[in-house]
Amino acid sequence: MKKSSAELTEEEWNLLNQLEQMPEQEIDTEDIPEVLEVRNPRRDSLTRRGESSVSVRVDQDIVAWWESKTGGQGKLDHWVNEVVRAHISKVGRSQ
Repeated sequence: MKKSSAELTEEEWNLLNQLEQMPEQEIDTEDIPEVLEVRNPRRDSLTRRGESSVSVRVDQDIVAWWESKTGGQGKLDHWVNEVVRAHISKVGRSQ
């Protein structure tokens, strides 16, 4: 198991590694509620209407500038949409 940035003790990591090695039928799931029905199982139900989810690579200097302006709290996707709309509007007027 790969360690993440989570603050876990060595004992906790050992327990997680042991759990990872156990066969599924040996894991006690008694205290976990049973899921009887799955609602909205489609992935596209996670996006709002009129939106599409795409993956775009953004240069690190642009991300760094954005984080410096928002303190890392801004929604980069909203800002990108605004910038692209402004550009489309500007280009549309010049053609």
